[in-house]
Amino acid sequence: MKSEISARIDSAIKRAGGQTAISAKTGIPLKSISNYCLGLSTPKLEPLIQISKATQVSLDWLAAGEEELTDRFEAQQLEAKNNVEALEKIIEAIDAAAEERGVVLNAKKRARLYALTYDAFLRDQQIDMSRIINLIELAAP
Repeated sequence: MKSEISARIDSAIKRAGGQTAISAKTGIPLKSISNYCLGLSTPKLEPLIQISKATQVSLDWLAAGEEELTDRFEAQQLEAKNNVEALEKIIEAIDAAAEERGVVLNAKKRARLYALTYDAFLRDQQIDMSRIINLIELAAP
């Protein structure tokens, strides 16, 4: 019968791409990972930390079931979705502002503007149009 820790390890590894993927990410032999998932052996602290990082689940949940995996996984998915939506808005805003000013930016400059604006968004959680306009004017040929 599987222990609770082996069931959590197995669940986290399945969600993160499977045993082979986690073995490749961590350097833990596939046989060891298989044994952890089946409950044939329990990982020591260092492999448990590596599995936690590779699967992006908390060490507390993996080791002791302290946090719900689904709550963390759903929060990560929501954050990623919100970030993609913000990035889409940033791209649209930069492209529209550049077009309004008749500025044609090469791919390298556009990418840098997107990155700078996105970094600022992650810090401030808002899109600052005055900053975008200033950056476009600075980047104009």
